[in-house]
Amino acid sequence: MSTPRRLDLGAGVAVTTLPDGRLLVRSERLRLPWSARAARSAGTAVLIDGAPFQVVERQRAGGGEAWTLQPWSEDDAMRGVFTLDEAWVSGLERERASERAARRRWWLLPVVPLLGFAPASLQTSWELRWGFPAATATLLSALAELALATVGVVHALASAFGGPGMGSGPLAWLGLASPLLLVESFVRLKHVSAAQEPIGSALCLPLSLLETPRRSAVDDTAPAVRGFDRSAGSLELWSPIHRADWIADGVLWYRDEPYRLASVGREGRGWIYAFGRLEAAAEGAALRLMPPVSRPLPSTRGRPPGLARSTVATALACLAPRDLQEAWARRIDVRPVLLTILGAGAECCGALINLRSGAGAGSSVALTVNLIVLVEGGARFALLVGSGRPAGTLLGLALRPLLARLLDDASPAPGP
Repeated sequence: MSTPRRLDLGAGVAVTTLPDGRLLVRSERLRLPWSARAARSAGTAVLIDGAPFQVVERQRAGGGEAWTLQPWSEDDAMRGVFTLDEAWVSGLERERASERAARRRWWLLPVVPLLGFAPASLQTSWELRWGFPAATATLLSALAELALATVGVVHALASAFGGPGMGSGPLAWLGLASPLLLVESFVRLKHVSAAQEPIGSALCLPLSLLETPRRSAVDDTAPAVRGFDRSAGSLELWSPIHRADWIADGVLWYRDEPYRLASVGREGRGWIYAFGRLEAAAEGAALRLMPPVSRPLPSTRGRPPGLARSTVATALACLAPRDLQEAWARRIDVRPVLLTILGAGAECCGALINLRSGAGAGSSVALTVNLIVLVEGGARFALLVGSGRPAGTLLGLALRPLLARLLDDASPAPGP
């Protein structure tokens, strides 16, 4: 049996040969499931390169632990046997990572939807650095926003039809903001479902000031070689981002030799990828020292417009004539009747809230305007039900040239 002077197994686990023939196994991050010899009880049996060793001592070593192993005595009976190699260390690291993820899952549930309201640039940065599920967070936050807006609309309708008054509490503000929340939630839901990319909320745009200036994409994502031992066949890379495209058992060619991904770990704000050289023919998915590929956008249309333009353009389209509503609906890939439903609903809710609160009691002009808006909203609903097609507003007809220009400016750029 020939044991090398030092053998790195990845994940911070290293085996060192002591002068007296015993072995010292250091583990910086992983807690090894071994037990040391105690009285007449034999320690854990560990196979290294086919040779049996017994764990005789465990000590603390900084933030990790150190195990002393000696050759196995034939007088002791083996109970638990572990094979110490790169594959076993890699599997143990994945098991420990799964356990940590399970322990964190309970507090991530309320946090992920809240972080989904942050600007898309921040969500993307968190996804690259920590594996944050940006698209899922956006989807959950948009659904929560839609539910909140629905509560506001229902409360406003209940107040308008004889229910308890809206007063001046939080529900009053929610009733007034619910049309905008509805529009924004639909825009965000459509964006994340079509492009599979995060999109933030207008309420959290000030958080953009917290983002640090970005360097070039190559500087941000290019991994660096942190350790390389050609004789031992070990390669260690440091990456500033979590590389979701690097899968377990993937093969990386470095200096014309194949290396298999053995383990992944965290160190500060970076990620450590440990590789072991392959002696046989290389198999498995090939890894590239390049930035992760971008998510593909739908080929039927270009990249969706920004959040502010999408929200404003969709709100304007709710008032526009029928042909402009249909044109904008095709551009954002939604059913045209949805724009009429949102616009007519906002008209009816706004007019009913104003009439209920007595906003037009002191002015005949205000009373007339609110009645016209209420009748127009009801008429648009009736036309929608009767014909199945969207219906515009009187204001949209008067502002048709301006609306046509604004909607055209906000439309997505044509695809390649």
